[in-house]
Amino acid sequence: MLSKAEVKDMLQQRNFEPLLKMAGKDKRIVRYIVRCLYSADELLRKRAIEALGLVCSIIAERDEWAVRNILRQLLWSVTEESGGIGWSAPEAMAEIVRHCPGKFHDYGSIAVSFLDEELLRRGGLWAAGTLGKICPEFVEHVLPDIMILLDSPDATLRGYAARALLAVNAGEEKRELLKNDKTPVQVYEDSELKYRTVSELAGFNK
Repeated sequence: MLSKAEVKDMLQQRNFEPLLKMAGKDKRIVRYIVRCLYSADELLRKRAIEALGLVCSIIAERDEWAVRNILRQLLWSVTEESGGIGWSAPEAMAEIVRHCPGKFHDYGSIAVSFLDEELLRRGGLWAAGTLGKICPEFVEHVLPDIMILLDSPDATLRGYAARALLAVNAGEEKRELLKNDKTPVQVYEDSELKYRTVSELAGFNK
């Protein structure tokens, strides 16, 4: 069994291979990855989200219900009853669903449904952009909320909302209004934190 420190180091180095090998033998590896979802280190959190999706796809091949329990725990982490806010939960759920949409289809719409919660809004929008690419119906029920967030004074919300609408080929006229918005927004792409302008996220100036 890998230690907590070893898992953290592997996530920081994006050395996922040992984690994937361990996932096929011992589901407990998930516990340490999930703990990193609460880290103050942005890059570590994003890599934990990415790794969790990959690891759960392996576990799901032999134990779908174990992954369903992980999804339920992530959902619980964003409820008032949990006593804390798992602000990475929407993105983490989305990554799990993205890798196994057939098995966990019922969690697709849930992952994007936190747009009315300030602390979860960014994660919910990112989840919408991620899942909209594979199944537009996951985000249909939140499209009106996403459209409103295109007008947000928060550039990250504008950019993430534009990305989500672009993923489902919606809101073209409103996205057009962002084509000259050069405000930089931090995104996680190709396993790294990068900056994209709002206009790029809306589908312009690439």
